[in-house]
Amino acid sequence: MRCLAVALLVVVFGFGCSGADGKSGTGKLSDVQRYEEAMQKLLRGDYVTAAQKFDALSAGTMNPVLVQLATLRSGDALFLQGNHAEAAEVYREYLVQFPTSPDAPHALYMRGLCYLEKMPEDHFILPPAESREMDDVMNAHANFAAVVDQHPHSLYALRAKPMLIRTVERRCRQHLYVARYYERIERPAGVIQRIRQALRLEERERASHHIPESFQCAATQGTLMSLAKAYQLTRDLEGLLYTRAVYQQHQQRFPQSDKGLAELDRMVQGLEAGRKPDPE
Repeated sequence: MRCLAVALLVVVFGFGCSGADGKSGTGKLSDVQRYEEAMQKLLRGDYVTAAQKFDALSAGTMNPVLVQLATLRSGDALFLQGNHAEAAEVYREYLVQFPTSPDAPHALYMRGLCYLEKMPEDHFILPPAESREMDDVMNAHANFAAVVDQHPHSLYALRAKPMLIRTVERRCRQHLYVARYYERIERPAGVIQRIRQALRLEERERASHHIPESFQCAATQGTLMSLAKAYQLTRDLEGLLYTRAVYQQHQQRFPQSDKGLAELDRMVQGLEAGRKPDPE
């Protein structure tokens, strides 16, 4: 991730050597030269010094272009140090102050990376990542979605798309994790609520072109059969018919899909028979 960020910095750094005319008349470095000096520190890996120099420049220069550039690079330096929370706040401030800047896609993308780096990861000695705090996942999703939606033709949209898919998958997995918990404690209403939330998330993100048609997390054979059993337990015929329709929509992806469809038909018929009035 750091290599990617450095590559992006090299791409976006186009300030050149416009201050190559030496020191200012007072014998001090000009603001442009101070920016270039800080940028060289950043590109050489001295992120702490670079951040300090960018902060001092953004606070001390009267040049509005350099204020923007130094603020943005300060966030980059903090990110490359691993100070992701601080970097995310700098990028937020940048977007508030300069929402129409041509560098806004960079700030959005890097802010998304900050939260992506903070997201819990799977580890064999820890609970599943989807069972833990979701704030960073939601923040990463919001920033990557903003890049893709607001700047669809930018380099950053291309890079943000796979990151956005990761956040959608993590959100979906969290819903399904909770649904399995409700299934274990025999709370079918909770199972229904969480699986339906996961299905709506998947449908909404697909409609927004945030995920490809091939993306599959909630609409799997096992998850839909769990939803059907929960509807059967609550004797909800309309919900069961909905589940059958979703199953048919995706059944070409399922192994032995006809067997699952036959089971759904038996469930539907059983609830329909229970609704029929007794013959007089």
